[in-house]
Amino acid sequence: EAMLASFLAVEAQRDAAFRTDALHHGSGGAVPAETPRYANPLSERFLEAAAQAGHPSNADFNDWSRPQAGVGRFQLTTRRGRRAHSAATHLRRAARRPNLHVRCGCAATRLLLEA
Repeated sequence: EAMLASFLAVEAQRDAAFRTDALHHGSGGAVPAETPRYANPLSERFLEAAAQAGHPSNADFNDWSRPQAGVGRFQLTTRRGRRAHSAATHLRRAARRPNLHVRCGCAATRLLLEA
């Protein structure tokens, strides 16, 4: 449950159909989640074939109150169709902190955390 709370805290669900489910989707975080804007026609055929083969459908892979076996469409971490990478979702906001120093092209040998 602690992990679920963390995931909900960072998620920014963008689809109205999922936004009403506060138990399984977050809305105030920095990481956007949305259904892909483009659906390849072959994807629909794949889902139809899976149903014909007897595989169950899963409309929401975040809803752990239901069995997770099945086929369905996954959401992506995108905003308006563009991938939301870590620099955009976390680093830009944190870059203003005076205690954060970003060094590119470096390898860390240790990490010291002070409480």
